[in-house]
Amino acid sequence: MQSAMVTVAAAPIRKKASHTSEMVNQLLYGEVVSIIKTKDEIWVKVRSIHDAYEGWVQRLMLREQIQSDSKEYDIFAVADLFAGLQNKDQSLQVPAGSLISGNVVFGKQKQEMKIKGKLINISKQNPSVALLKQIAMPWVHVPYLWGGRTPMGIDCSGLVQVIYRLMGIALPRDAWQQAQSGLPIRNLSEIRAGDLAFFERNKKITHVGIILPGRKMIHASGKVKVDKVEGSNIIDAITGKKILRIKKIVRLF
Repeated sequence: MQSAMVTVAAAPIRKKASHTSEMVNQLLYGEVVSIIKTKDEIWVKVRSIHDAYEGWVQRLMLREQIQSDSKEYDIFAVADLFAGLQNKDQSLQVPAGSLISGNVVFGKQKQEMKIKGKLINISKQNPSVALLKQIAMPWVHVPYLWGGRTPMGIDCSGLVQVIYRLMGIALPRDAWQQAQSGLPIRNLSEIRAGDLAFFERNKKITHVGIILPGRKMIHASGKVKVDKVEGSNIIDAITGKKILRIKKIVRLF
């Protein structure tokens, strides 16, 4: 199956092959996909290599490549909220979590380009609470965006996926899938920083947040924010009102 790499900062993934169709996800610069099928000269249906998420993307946002090339990009990730890629006459700002390896790809060609920003070798990361705080806190106040995965807009599971990528932990895309990862913690009294907290609506997992030190949780709800944890309840840090009740805890490190 033909594979391709994302060559724009963030490629919107649509539910259907239409500009007016719902955006269900975003692919970040450097991520690699398998091409499932094409529709006319504009649209291709893809499956992302890193989490198997499927949807439609514009062909011009990808550079097709042979399948054996795909893994070389899943090594370094942009750690800053944005990093600059630049050569003599072209520049591109790419968001946190974008993948970089070897010669930077811009458009359809590989080119030598300078990278202005911090990179993390995600294959050699050692997850820790200190690293979590360092990576997570700059995201506070980023607006909520359904399907988003960038500092211009992000949803709850996108936030978790990108933050944990930067700690060297690969997670699936949606909250209900992430709830099936790691080690379930049955006793809420054992909750600790780094755990994922999950929440239900109509008996389905629909929301996720990351537990921080000091009985706090960072999550994307309206915007990325830090709220308080009291027992199984999440308390809005501004209003003091109970807004969520924890249904499941998962430990990843």
